[in-house]
Amino acid sequence: MRRFLMIMASAACILCAYGARGQEIAALQRRMASGRDAVRVTETADAAAAVRAVEQRTKSTKVNGYTIVILFDNTQQARENAVKAKETFEENFKGVNIDVTYENPWFTVSVGRYLTMEEAIIELGRIRSVFPKAFPRSAEMDIADFIIDPEAEAAAAESTAATANAANAATAAKEE
Repeated sequence: MRRFLMIMASAACILCAYGARGQEIAALQRRMASGRDAVRVTETADAAAAVRAVEQRTKSTKVNGYTIVILFDNTQQARENAVKAKETFEENFKGVNIDVTYENPWFTVSVGRYLTMEEAIIELGRIRSVFPKAFPRSAEMDIADFIIDPEAEAAAAESTAATANAANAATAAKEE
C-alpha cells in the first residue's frame, strides 16, 4: 500500500511539473514507464474517446450574470421612453454599460454587468435614486464584458462621486 501511495504521489508530482504537457496521454505513459519505479498505464478506448471529445470541445466564453433593467415597456411611446431612459442614465451614471433591446413587443433598457446578485443589488440602490422601478435580472453575458478597462473604471468612480455630491447638495438644500 505504501509503495502504491508513493507511486501515485510521484505521478502527481510529474503531472504538476510538466503542466499542460501532462494532459497528453502518450507523453504521460512514456514518463511513467521510465525511471526506477516504472508504472505501466493502460488506456481504454472509452477513456481515449472521452479525452478526445473534451479536447475538441470549444471553450465557452459565456457566463451567467446579472444586469439591471431600468425600463421594460410595450406602450406606443416605448421607443421614445427607451431613448429618454438611456439619455437620463448616461447623464447620471457615466461609464456603465447600457443595452437597449427590442423583442416584439417589448423595449428593454438594461444597464451594467455583474457576476453576482450582491453586486447588482448594491448598484441597484444607487440606480433607484433616478429609476425607482429598476430591478435586477439574470442574463447570459460574454466573459470579455468583465475585463476591466482603466478608463471606464475612472469614469465610474467619477460618476459615483458626482452622484454623492448631488445627493449631499440636495440634502443641504432641504435643510436650509
